[in-house]
Amino acid sequence: MKISIVTPSYNQADFLEETILSVINQRYKDLEYIIVDGGSTDQSKEIIEKYRSNLFWYVSEPDNGQADAINKGMSKATGEICAFINSDDLYLPGTLQLVEAFFSNNPDCEWVCGDTIFFGQNITPSYQYSRVPTRPVHGLIWEYHTPQPGMFWRRRSLNVSFDTSYNYCFDHDFYMRLLLAGKKCVHLKHPVAAYRIHSTSKTFTSQNKFDEEFDHIAQRYKSNLSYIDRRKVDSTNKIRKWHKIGNSESSPIRAIHYYYVLTRLLLILLRYPELIIKRAWWGTLRSLIRRIYKKAKL
Repeated sequence: MKISIVTPSYNQADFLEETILSVINQRYKDLEYIIVDGGSTDQSKEIIEKYRSNLFWYVSEPDNGQADAINKGMSKATGEICAFINSDDLYLPGTLQLVEAFFSNNPDCEWVCGDTIFFGQNITPSYQYSRVPTRPVHGLIWEYHTPQPGMFWRRRSLNVSFDTSYNYCFDHDFYMRLLLAGKKCVHLKHPVAAYRIHSTSKTFTSQNKFDEEFDHIAQRYKSNLSYIDRRKVDSTNKIRKWHKIGNSESSPIRAIHYYYVLTRLLLILLRYPELIIKRAWWGTLRSLIRRIYKKAKL
């Protein structure tokens, strides 16, 4: 079974070679490896050229961002199974054989997510157990945990195309479209990839941008949900909003600021009583009370 892997990259020479080696050292016989470089100005092109004989196709030219680069690579893919891995992440040894065996033994499965190891400089590696979404609402209130390097799809079954209007949450948007189309993500209970944590990663340098795009996606798709699930989306987004405000350091009138947020939090509960069982609501409440108490002691 042929597997197509796409690596989008831009100025990631510090990590790119390690990513490439993690793919080609799989020694998978029917591998189709594609690299799409966005016209890097560092040593990325030289690194790619070094492994040119191991690549099915590659290009180094300006693009319209990460999603565009992945779409460009996927348009060249011919494998039955496909995935993308960013140029700072890694596949663990034996991953492609494991994924191929899982799809072969589960012919009705179209979409899987394996577990992931988080690692980085001066960081103790940690095992990330994937929690796959089972319904669209789980995605829109972020009740799932599926680190991207663990994802694989059947190319012919799923239209693998990412929305280039999103720079940060294009994969999350894709998952939502799959769920709304009735596709099921299956948990592959085995570590398959390593997710690198570093200071220049978009995940850790642009969290506000991630949040903005996540909220936009929630508003974009919530009309497809039932009334009850739309309430869950609305209430979760309100909790996230007031949690951020309650933890803000920008207000010059700290005590009044916290009491106001606490009042808003209680009003949200009156409108959405189902939040009483949500950890997010109680966590925000505890955070506010702790801050009010600390302010009162000053």
